[in-house]
Formats: sequence, C-alpha cells, structure tokens
Amino acid sequence: MTATRGLFAGRLPDRLKGLAGPVADTLLPPTLRTAVGAPKPALPVRVLVGGLLRVRATAEAWKAPRTEPYLTLGTAPSYPDGYRVEELGPAF
Repeated sequence: MTATRGLFAGRLPDRLKGLAGPVADTLLPPTLRTAVGAPKPALPVRVLVGGLLRVRATAEAWKAPRTEPYLTLGTAPSYPDGYRVEELGPAF
C-alpha cells in the first residue's frame, strides 16, 4: 500500500502530495481497505473525493467522444521512452 500511495503522490502537484494517502484510501472499497490495513479516511476527505469524482463524471459526460485513444500501445507515463510488449516482465 505504501508503494501505491507513492505512485499516486507522484501524479499530484507538490502542494497536494500530503493528501495522497487519504485520497488513495478513499478510492479503495471498504473490504480491500481492511485487507491491506489502510485506515478509513475522515468524512470530509471521503465527501470531497466523492464530490470531485461526480463533477468529473458530469464533465466527461458532456464532452464530445474521443476520436483518438487515451493511451497508445508503446506509450505510458511509466515508460517515457516507450516500450515493446515483448520486453515487459521479468527476464528469463
């Protein structure tokens, strides 16, 4: 869970990095949160995250459909120089 919070924090602006843990915990279903030992976020954090997700969903619903894919094969933020599928995974 610590690694997941770190990945999530890496995508946030510096001034919001302190919220990465509670926001990540809010996005987990309660049963998974219990399984990984994550604390239950405070009610204001849960309400804020839920509200922001609803606002984003509403905005996305009003946008025109995408004409290009969000990610194309061979590109991802984790691989800035690109990748080939056969190069992924452990070396044998």
